[in-house]
Amino acid sequence: MAAMETQSAPLTLESLPTHPLLLILSFLDYRDLINCCYVSRRLSQLSSHDPLWRRHCKKYWLISEEEKTQKNQCWKSLFIDTYSDVGRYIDHYAAIKKAWDDLKKYLEPRCPRMVLSLKEGAREEDLDAVEAQIGCKLPDDYRCSYRIHNGQKLVVPGIEMSKDALPEKACQLDSRYWRITNAKGDVEEVQGPGVVGEFPIISPGRVYEYTSCTTFSTTSGYMEGYYTFHFLYFKDKIFNVAIPRFHMACPTFRVSIARLEMGPDEYEEMEEEEEEEEEEDDDDSADMDESDEDDEEERRRRVFDVPIRRRRCSRLF
Repeated sequence: MAAMETQSAPLTLESLPTHPLLLILSFLDYRDLINCCYVSRRLSQLSSHDPLWRRHCKKYWLISEEEKTQKNQCWKSLFIDTYSDVGRYIDHYAAIKKAWDDLKKYLEPRCPRMVLSLKEGAREEDLDAVEAQIGCKLPDDYRCSYRIHNGQKLVVPGIEMSKDALPEKACQLDSRYWRITNAKGDVEEVQGPGVVGEFPIISPGRVYEYTSCTTFSTTSGYMEGYYTFHFLYFKDKIFNVAIPRFHMACPTFRVSIARLEMGPDEYEEMEEEEEEEEEEDDDDSADMDESDEDDEEERRRRVFDVPIRRRRCSRLF
């Protein structure tokens, strides 16, 4: 009798084994997986199984194992945190993030400085402010790209301090040092107080720009050096700021083929002939304008019976 009661007991969700249920849940999308959390306590526990969210993190956010280790979070927490930040762009994020990653992968061995110049992503508030300023909505894929990287840092010649620097980091320039090397390897060192006769004070967010020049005995060369500063609040503390090496080259001077094939006299004669032809073309166009005016005036006289007005020659003196 007890055996018959056991066989006739209804099959419920609670009585199903765990592994088949996890296999079924692994085929669900993240929306359905979240909805399963509200069905029953059993499904809520199973749908929170961390390996289930690993696939979604990689599919929608391209989160790698290394990033997970760095953030020290489980896959479900990573998915939820990322969704709360950029969930608006879930349909575009993976494709645009992959495009940025491919671009950086290509540039790293070829132009690493360009990769370093990429800025952090813009905030939602910044993009909303841009929309309010221009008076129209930006496409979601366009916004998504700026959420990943907000363009590049534009570096201008000069001295600049980050806006995020502490006020006590304010400093003043004391001196400069330049090491100038031409194409032959000859080195010239320049050291002196300030820059262009000034000793600028640099505070958080301030930019100081100046213009200077140097000469080379060769068509190319490079410069490098450092600035020496002292802190305003700690005047006894002096430090150097390195100036990375930058190269300069004289543009190539190109001579026209005609000048190379002709002698100086022949080339001048050709230029004079071209100038004369241009003057003749101008005279012809002027004559054509005058003849057109005469024809128009004759037509008006015939139609309206207006007498032809006499032309007066302009006085030379």
